[in-house]
Amino acid sequence: EKLDVLWDKGLYDSNILITYRKPRPEWLAQQSFVVQHSVSPEIGVHGLPDDNFSRSGSGGVNLSRLSAGLDLSEPASSNWSSKTSIKFEHIRPVSDEGRSINRDTHGFPVTCSGGYNDSMVVVKQESRYAKSKRS
Repeated sequence: EKLDVLWDKGLYDSNILITYRKPRPEWLAQQSFVVQHSVSPEIGVHGLPDDNFSRSGSGGVNLSRLSAGLDLSEPASSNWSSKTSIKFEHIRPVSDEGRSINRDTHGFPVTCSGGYNDSMVVVKQESRYAKSKRS
């Protein structure tokens, strides 16, 4: 069994990633349980006042993202490998001071739901083909 903890702290963002893996035979899919929390500047939000100074260039809007889920990595067969992940994500726009934001200065919502946060289930499938060169 393996527990990985990764913490990255930048000038304007932070990321904490916790992964738990249980070893399985090579021919079975490898499973990982993942929990992640990140805070990063968001520059895609418009309508903030000109005097809202922020060193990050985000206009004072950051995204706080909490996710938890499961990753399944299929064993490589021939030249193909695949990874499937399913996770729950909870996203909340916050100011540089950490207060929740749900509207810009024009009164428009900054989340899809119009509330202070959005939650979703994300399913992702990746397939890779790698051809080895033989001499």
